[in-house]
Amino acid sequence: MTLTSSQFDDFENLAWDIGGEVYENYSGRGMFGKTCLAITVDELENALFRLGRESGDCSFSSFSDYLANFRTDNLGRSFIIYFPKLQKEVDGE
Repeated sequence: MTLTSSQFDDFENLAWDIGGEVYENYSGRGMFGKTCLAITVDELENALFRLGRESGDCSFSSFSDYLANFRTDNLGRSFIIYFPKLQKEVDGE
C-alpha cells in the first residue's frame, strides 16, 4: 500500500507517539532490495506495546491491517520495526 501524504503524516505522528523515528526506505530480510516504511526505536517491547495501542486509533483505520503485519530487526543499539507492504507516495506518482 502506498500512503498518501496525509496518511504519511499520520504514520510520522505514530512513530513520534511510540518514541521512534521514521525511516522511509528500509529493505529488510527477504525483501530482495524492495523498500518499505519503518520506525527506528530504542526500546522494542515498549514501542510494540504502544504501536498496538496507538494503531487502534480510528485515524489509522485505512491502513491498520498493514501496521499489524510488521517485522523487526536488531540494529545493534536500537531496533527497527518495518512494514513490508507500506511505502511512501512519491511526488508526481
